[in-house]
Amino acid sequence: MTDNVNLRDVFLIAVGKIPGTDHTMPGLPGWKNCQDACRVEQSEHAIVLVVCDGNGSQPHSEVGAILSAQLLARDIVDAINLRVEFGIEIEIHEVLEEARQSLMSLFRDLGKHLMGSFSDNANRYMLATALVAVVTKAETVIAGIGDGYY
Repeated sequence: MTDNVNLRDVFLIAVGKIPGTDHTMPGLPGWKNCQDACRVEQSEHAIVLVVCDGNGSQPHSEVGAILSAQLLARDIVDAINLRVEFGIEIEIHEVLEEARQSLMSLFRDLGKHLMGSFSDNANRYMLATALVAVVTKAETVIAGIGDGYY
């Protein structure tokens, strides 16, 4: 792909989700809130799609999925844009690791301000597994971040 191509002009992106039956019957035994989240961030230089699955065994697991999806997508696209702006080579694995570390740092800081133990709050609100797709003008990378199965 040539350098003067704007990735926003190349791809049309649509996102949606359909809840499974365990998520559509509130109040019934076995019902779970919808703990999945997705986020797309686009710029001239990158398209980032993050899909997160929260810790379904916890009652507020959607919080970690939503925060992780939004923060990872924004951090990744910002890091790529910054590298392009300053003429730094884009190493996607480095960008992903920086975004992961940033998210973990933010969650650690957040955990210090919540009542209860950090471990309990992390389990309730901050756990998610992410699948990330990053499209740049040079490459497309799909990666997993987290401790889930993918």
